[in-house]
Amino acid sequence: MFKKTFIPFILILSLSVYGQKKELKAVDKLVESQDYDTALNQLLSLESVIDGSELKYQAQYQFLAGKIYGGKKDFKAAFTAFDSAREIESENGSSKHTAEIDKLMNGLSLEAINKAIEENQNENYAEASDLLILVYNIDKENNTDYLYYAASSAVNGENYDQALAFYQELRDL
Repeated sequence: MFKKTFIPFILILSLSVYGQKKELKAVDKLVESQDYDTALNQLLSLESVIDGSELKYQAQYQFLAGKIYGGKKDFKAAFTAFDSAREIESENGSSKHTAEIDKLMNGLSLEAINKAIEENQNENYAEASDLLILVYNIDKENNTDYLYYAASSAVNGENYDQALAFYQELRDL
């Protein structure tokens, strides 16, 4: 009796894992072809399945989410997804995507900085300040200049409370 229920259960489980891997590869191909909207829709449809799966699939899911959001220039979502992927990989004792995450985050940081400069030139100071804080939060030790620039943008945008908080944080470093 035990064998009759156990064997079908194992088969279903193995097909489920194979299906997750296959679906993530399909999303990766869409990302490579820069079809970010379709890739995001497919990835989001997998979220409930991935949440209960192995850590390596969860890390790959977050990694792909970071690549998709980065391609769509949603910097906050991309940085959050990449941080999550890095954290899951460290929990799992893996570093499969770590080098690529670092490379992609550096590139996105530069894009966010350029976008912040553009927003400052267009007098959209609040957006510029938000982007600069995102970059600062990625690596607080090496990106302290961006905290100062974010405070400066907040002053230009007349958001004095936020600017004061940034200047106080800068003073406390």
